[in-house]
Amino acid sequence: MLNFLLKNDRLIIVVAPLIMVVGVVAKIITGIEPLRADSAFHLGFIQSWPAWLNYALGGIFALITGLKANQTIQSLGILGRISNLPNLFIVLLFFMLPEESNFFYLWTIFFLQLAILRWVEQIPDEQKKLSVFVFNASLIVGLLTLLEAWSVLYFFLVIQSLAAVGMITLRRFIIGLLGLLIPVYFYNAFLFIGFNELYFPSFDLALLGVLLPFDKQSMMAVIMIVFMLLMALTSLYGSSGSSTLRVRRRWMIVVTFMFISAFIVLNMGYVDMAIFIVFPSSIVLSKALITIKNQRVGSIYFLVFLLIIFFYNT
Repeated sequence: MLNFLLKNDRLIIVVAPLIMVVGVVAKIITGIEPLRADSAFHLGFIQSWPAWLNYALGGIFALITGLKANQTIQSLGILGRISNLPNLFIVLLFFMLPEESNFFYLWTIFFLQLAILRWVEQIPDEQKKLSVFVFNASLIVGLLTLLEAWSVLYFFLVIQSLAAVGMITLRRFIIGLLGLLIPVYFYNAFLFIGFNELYFPSFDLALLGVLLPFDKQSMMAVIMIVFMLLMALTSLYGSSGSSTLRVRRRWMIVVTFMFISAFIVLNMGYVDMAIFIVFPSSIVLSKALITIKNQRVGSIYFLVFLLIIFFYNT
């Protein structure tokens, strides 16, 4: 099956929407879990919405973001070849998101992650407007930090990207720090003027909170994250000897991106933070399946991925 997908890559453009439509309709027919009012990202207006409408909108946004992410990944040359696999995996990973906290507007986080990766991946190739790229990437990290404090770790991607080509300086670090702090500053100014309050990011450390409650879905979520981390390491090893230095630098950033996202999800809980793992996982799995030399092993990886999704939803 994997070999067929790799040889008929263009079919994914048709197959991915079909999978989404069939999957969403099947979920709606069999019943969707009600949205959790105590979720970290719950907004009041969504409570009056029927769960099926929110889920259907989430599926539409997943398709849109999948196409956009696929276009960005191809333009950056992260995979080393043109492929629509990331689009397919984003659609499939949609069904790994907990129904009770799968708010359609959470795909904003996906777009912010996409923007961060886009900016940091271009830093090593930029000369004239390097400071602008550093500032823009850091600014997006700052915005994401307002939604989840541990997202500040994505700032390390900016530092890594600069260090990879020996371009890190105190001036650029300060520019990046300013970009990171500006969203927090203006948000606090708004809160103080309007409500006489201040926002301070909370960096709680509660590793493996994903296991609570201890049930089958939690276990499958942990297995998925561990599987994706192994795929990241596998793809890193597979591309170390055959790729150019530029491609390896790009891929090191993606692997770091994957590990930071996995930490956020494991630390803060899969139910609320699952969206953070979708984008990096789609890239990592695509790269692993594209670069692996033994197609039988690649087919086994792909089958394991499908089985994890199946058992999560049954």
